[in-house]
Formats: sequence, C-alpha cells, structure tokens
Amino acid sequence: MKGSICECGYKTIALAKICPRCGNEMVEKFFSDFGKVLTYVKLRIPPENYSTPLDLAMVEIDNGPQITCWTDRELTVDQIVRVLANGSKYSCEPV
Repeated sequence: MKGSICECGYKTIALAKICPRCGNEMVEKFFSDFGKVLTYVKLRIPPENYSTPLDLAMVEIDNGPQITCWTDRELTVDQIVRVLANGSKYSCEPV
C-alpha cells in the first residue's frame, strides 16, 4: 500500500507532499497490506448498496498509519487482517 511518511513520524496512506503536523516535506513509502484491528463497530443498518451486517474497523497497518476499513466478515479486537484498496475505499479480511 502506497503512502507518505515524515521525519517527525507522521504516516498516512495519502500521497502527501507536506506534513500536516509539522510542515516538513514528506516522502513516498510503501506500507504493508496487513494490520491489526484496534476497534470496530457493527453497522446493523449500513449505507446504501452495502449488505448487512457490516463491520467498520480501525486498523493499524504494520509499521504504518491507522486507517478505517469495512468488511462483511466477523472481526475481533487484535485480529490480524489484510487491507485491500478499492480506489479511495478500503476493505479488510481476516487472515
């Protein structure tokens, strides 16, 4: 997964040129596709065009940023997942 990192430690999955935290120049970085579920919520009434139930999770990418992703699979806290990019949306699946 492509993203950006700053010398101050700020990491993002966006391709950013300037760090929003310190204003320094950011460099391109490839992050792992795997991460750990920090927390999640089960949406019983999901957005239109999504099936139910839908889990929305905050995932910490291995040596990378935290991102929000969704899945129609059951999740647990501390579970290892693989994050899949679909444009600007991210889904995850347990490994």
